[in-house]
Amino acid sequence: MHRIVPHKEIYEAFRRLRGYTGIPGEGGGPRLRRRAERGYGMRQKNVLEYLEATLARVPHKTAYEDEDHGLTFSRVGDMARSSGSYIASEKIYNSPVVIFMKKSPEAVAAFFGTVYAGCYYVPIDAEMPKFRTDLILKTLESPLMIVDKSTESAAGDLDFKGKVVRFEDICEGKEDRDLLADIRRRQIDTDPIYVVFTSGSTGIPKGVVACHR
Repeated sequence: MHRIVPHKEIYEAFRRLRGYTGIPGEGGGPRLRRRAERGYGMRQKNVLEYLEATLARVPHKTAYEDEDHGLTFSRVGDMARSSGSYIASEKIYNSPVVIFMKKSPEAVAAFFGTVYAGCYYVPIDAEMPKFRTDLILKTLESPLMIVDKSTESAAGDLDFKGKVVRFEDICEGKEDRDLLADIRRRQIDTDPIYVVFTSGSTGIPKGVVACHR
């Protein structure tokens, strides 16, 4: 894992969400659109504050959508906090969580849920060749992978040693407000929030790390 991505790039990633990773220039998949972008420029040290500020202002406005459906800010927040509570209960603070889901608004909610848990997410495209995916998983040694019903079967064929859970099963659970509040107090702006792997000059996947700052 190499360079740290500046905070402005992270904001632009969440703002533009070009493709499933949310990173400008990373193509593929349905285009997800983020709306209600006011709030940029405030001195916030955690990317979740952008979500929460917008949720408080326009909870029923569509936050992310693809060709099939959309999720409101309120729904994204609920799903993120519920899934974040589950992830946090696994006691894997500051660990990588693999997001092996189809390109969808729910995948974005899983990203936020991972950050709520004090972990960092690693999006992996289900269409990526298995040998490359296995190389990434070996490098990460992640304790947890989140899948959906469309990727669950493929996940079983991967060389993954950690726990596999379906997002549909963890996004409707009870929110543990005390646990999430304790994690928020512990988080600092240099904590990683995601890792995206590139092919690397040698053909071996290398991770690019982004933090809250």
